Amino acid sequence: MAQPDASHAELTAAGISEEFGVQAGEVDKLQMKWSNWSEDIEENKRLVLEDVDEVVEVTPFSGIGASLNPVGLRPRSRTADCLIASCPVFYGWIMAALVALGALIISPAQVYSVGVVLDNMLGDLKKENKYLSRLGISTLYASAHLIASPVILLHTGALAMVSRKTLVTLSGLLFCVSCLLLAMARGPLSLLLIWTLQQLVGPGMLYPALELTLLYWWKARRDRVSAVVQSVGALLGMLLLPMVLSFTACEGECWRPAYTSLGVGLLVPVLLIALLVVEGGALDHDLGLDGASSAAGSMHAAADTALTDTAPSESMALETPSPPVADERWSLHEALTHTSFWLAQVTFSTVHAIVNAFIFHRKDLLTDYDEHFPDDQADARRDHNERLATNLLVLVALSCMVCTPAGLFVRRKEKLLILALLLVSGGILTLVHHPTSNGLYISSVLMGGAFGVTNGYSTAVWEYLFGRSDAERIKHTSIAITSATSGSAIWAFAFSRQETKRYRASMNAMAAVALMLATVDMLALAKPELLEAIVRRAPTWEQLLARRQRVGYFSVSGQLASIGDAFGRCVCSAPWSRTARRNQANPIETEIPPLENRAL
Repeated sequence: MAQPDASHAELTAAGISEEFGVQAGEVDKLQMKWSNWSEDIEENKRLVLEDVDEVVEVTPFSGIGASLNPVGLRPRSRTADCLIASCPVFYGWIMAALVALGALIISPAQVYSVGVVLDNMLGDLKKENKYLSRLGISTLYASAHLIASPVILLHTGALAMVSRKTLVTLSGLLFCVSCLLLAMARGPLSLLLIWTLQQLVGPGMLYPALELTLLYWWKARRDRVSAVVQSVGALLGMLLLPMVLSFTACEGECWRPAYTSLGVGLLVPVLLIALLVVEGGALDHDLGLDGASSAAGSMHAAADTALTDTAPSESMALETPSPPVADERWSLHEALTHTSFWLAQVTFSTVHAIVNAFIFHRKDLLTDYDEHFPDDQADARRDHNERLATNLLVLVALSCMVCTPAGLFVRRKEKLLILALLLVSGGILTLVHHPTSNGLYISSVLMGGAFGVTNGYSTAVWEYLFGRSDAERIKHTSIAITSATSGSAIWAFAFSRQETKRYRASMNAMAAVALMLATVDMLALAKPELLEAIVRRAPTWEQLLARRQRVGYFSVSGQLASIGDAFGRCVCSAPWSRTARRNQANPIETEIPPLENRAL
């Protein structure tokens, strides 16, 4: 191919006019336009690059809500790099341990800790508030749950404004301050505000922000790691700290020093979490997910990038789904419009509401099932009930810890919900109709098993029903609804106690609701894909109508009438005129030819 002459590279305006036949005046205009176009292109390029820097997403997994950092990637910390490099094990295990430690920190705001000091708190506060009753204090705690439950949905928005380390540290410090303030509460209003603050910064912010880190460090083994974390969290939050609180709290105002000690003592795990938690995940620190090699991690990152490039408008799955998990990419909005979500959610809410109300009122509930101590042995009865309440909490915690990994061994996850309903209804009915110490122990084991099977922070059921693309937001929406209904159940049990002097009415009602829900779940709860397949195979209304007109499908009386009509026609067909006989042709089977057979 002939090369252009070198003199063409340095043509003057006159040379351009001679070479291309352009007038000399137009050459200057073309040069000015070219210069302006070049400046516009450079300016647009700069603006586009700035926009790209502002909307970059820090997470290696898309589909878990809004971008966690809309102002761009934060620089990697040397401290975090040193921590990860000096750690002898995969740092994902450290993050998992921090999540379990978070369950210990927020335990003072949960029913299993509040129930330990509830009677002592009520007796102390009634000295200055004579009209404060069990129903009143239950109303305050339930109101705190109702007010704080929507905050669980906002932790991703908070992570968009501040770093995870900052959010966890501030939430933990505020929670410790709330424990100190609770020790100084003197009236219903202060109690409501402090409990609300605890629910906001503890279960509402601290724990979800920590629990979300498992997505950035684990992929193939995330289900198993999450099950271990929830089991250890149940051991720490439901058993260890309530036992410490039970031994330090006593009659009168001893619950106040106990919460003061908690406020100071919990600073240690809060500062430990603030020191060890790191930003980003395994891929951000040149590590592989699940502890794989960095080369494998790079391959995962490249695969995620390729998928994002091919389908930028769709939220991608958090990980490659295993065979039992749905491949469908259901968003939160789509899940909220499906009956499977609400059937499963009502089951979650019912089970957790019953178990939380049982744990919250367990000491007062034992007065319905005491050993009928004589009146002169009130101290012996109180000590017996204290020991029995402690034993019940231990059984609930251990049963919950053992049953939490059940989702790993059941292929059809909807059976877990049915099992939980049967367990909790069996526990309540045993408690009502077998009011002995053995009955209480059996009931505690059954309720703890139901609580563990439907562990609120497990995504096994939601991933099975709706896939992994938006399972985290679906899970936290479920937790928010469950938290509100649990508070309502605590109030309902207290109201039943005040009106009927016993808990039997509310427990029988909840057992009936659980059994009815179990029946409905057996008939209707399934994966959305299965339900849609059934609907596609279901007969249309026209087919049902035609079948009814042929054999009287919906009515036995219609069948009898058709038999009588046929018998009458056989016996006395002659006297009847032809016009009086009923036309037996099916009205749907008309003589009009189908549309596709007509000439268009």
